[in-house]
Amino acid sequence: MPFHEMRERLSVSMVKNQSRQLVFRHIFRNSPVTRAVIATKTGLSQGTVKTIVDEFLAAGIVEEKKDISVPVGRKPQKVYLCPAARTFCVLNLQPGRVEFHRLNLSLHPVEPAVITSLPASDAYGENLRDFLSDMKRQGAGGICGVGVIVPGAYDPNQDRVICHIMPELKGVALREIVQTTLGVPVTIGEDVHVAALAEAGFPHNAEQPLFYLYAGSGVGGSYVSDGKVLLGATRMAGEIGQVVMRGGQRLEQLISWPAFLDACGMPPIDGTTNESEAVSQRLQSNDRRVTDVLDTVTDHLSEALESMICILNPRTILIGGPYGDLGDAVLERLRSRLFARLMPEHRDGLRILSAQGGDSGMIRGAAVVVLDKWLESEFSIGGDQ
Repeated sequence: MPFHEMRERLSVSMVKNQSRQLVFRHIFRNSPVTRAVIATKTGLSQGTVKTIVDEFLAAGIVEEKKDISVPVGRKPQKVYLCPAARTFCVLNLQPGRVEFHRLNLSLHPVEPAVITSLPASDAYGENLRDFLSDMKRQGAGGICGVGVIVPGAYDPNQDRVICHIMPELKGVALREIVQTTLGVPVTIGEDVHVAALAEAGFPHNAEQPLFYLYAGSGVGGSYVSDGKVLLGATRMAGEIGQVVMRGGQRLEQLISWPAFLDACGMPPIDGTTNESEAVSQRLQSNDRRVTDVLDTVTDHLSEALESMICILNPRTILIGGPYGDLGDAVLERLRSRLFARLMPEHRDGLRILSAQGGDSGMIRGAAVVVLDKWLESEFSIGGDQ
């Protein structure tokens, strides 16, 4: 096949995939909805919408029926999403534990998540395979795809996770294990990336590009523009926690949540929500030690974020993790320090907000990525060639 013909076919296929995603997302958010409204809101032609909706009807993921709620006149045909038509899985790997979530097409849980301990060991890969085999035997064999959340960058060429807080993943062929055990397509993403994608879907975060910063036991970031995560040449873009600050220490060493609690003289408490509440109470009582440490943390944050903003020029900065839970106590300090460093062109209109999704948002973000991949593969075979 001549190269120009192949390129044209690839371009047509990409446009069709993008159109399907537009139509599905509109149905997902607005079901039930008429085909005419879908065409108007997505900017697609009625012919394109008809073709895509017909594909969805044939696949059984939507149904079309008259809107009986209309009291008089002709009752319009509306497209309804069928949430139970497909099931997806999200596997969340975190230090010492693993979570298995099953979600439907509405991205709602099908059942309570299965959460179990999975300690670090040389047999981590085999233990993970055993866990997934158990999940499959217990009824997870009908899933259409799985998203894997990992606390570090994933190298697809080597099938390895680059992760400092879970070194047990270093020698694990993660995709091979998950895909051969569950027998479905696998998408692997860093936890901070999928959390950022989830945040991008919240109405108050509609202004992209945005930079999502998570600060907990580790510190990382993710830049999202037009619904896509910027990964960089080695998939390590956004690793703001590894920025070397004045004095030679990395930002992660200076502002990690455990380091903050230690500097405040607070012993770790089970659960970051309780820890954040305890810190908030001390801030409300004007505890000088805590306020001084928080001032230092926001100084470091503003220094690190200044360079990122000058280069990437985001419209929104989101603070996730326990620092985000502190709300204005962190946000107001950060705004005053950061805005003092920025040119007017960079700070005008820039919003600094607490992230909203939490852990459930991260699961939802991973499910969105899996769903997009499924749409692309499910409807592209044959018809787009």
